[in-house]
Amino acid sequence: MLTVLVDTSEKNPWAFSPGVLLAYANLASGDYTVEGLERVITLERKSLDDLANTLAHDRDRFFAEARRLQEYRYRAIIVEGDLRQILDGSFRSRMTPESLIGTCATFAIDYEIPVFFCSTRAAAALYAEKLLTRASRRWIVRRSRARRALTAPTPAAPTPRKKRATRARGKGAT
Repeated sequence: MLTVLVDTSEKNPWAFSPGVLLAYANLASGDYTVEGLERVITLERKSLDDLANTLAHDRDRFFAEARRLQEYRYRAIIVEGDLRQILDGSFRSRMTPESLIGTCATFAIDYEIPVFFCSTRAAAALYAEKLLTRASRRWIVRRSRARRALTAPTPAAPTPRKKRATRARGKGAT
């Protein structure tokens, strides 16, 4: 069973499927992680209005947060809103749609933090759950393989074989 940790600052956390337990913690970065993998996996949740306002009014703080997110093996920003809403200007901010999309491209390329746009809050929650589940499983598999490699016995060096004498073949051989 997966236990998802939600940052204590989240006022309205996502609802996950019944097989996912929720617990609250003071997270160093991001809004969601997996219990036991707090330094490996993190997701930052943003509503479209919150993303636009943060980038317009608190840009330096959010870019500092993006730099902290880079420390995680698995990280992402999940936006509760889609590109159509951005292009239509369906958000409250003085930021232009082009600037908002350009900044998200900066996160994806320059900071290597994928930005996922989900059309609804429920879609964002489902996608976040799948990301957290997949990342935690992958991490566990990678760690178990690494442990096995460390504890595997070292194979014995091959013993040299004696060369067999071969007769020359072909024309003129006697």
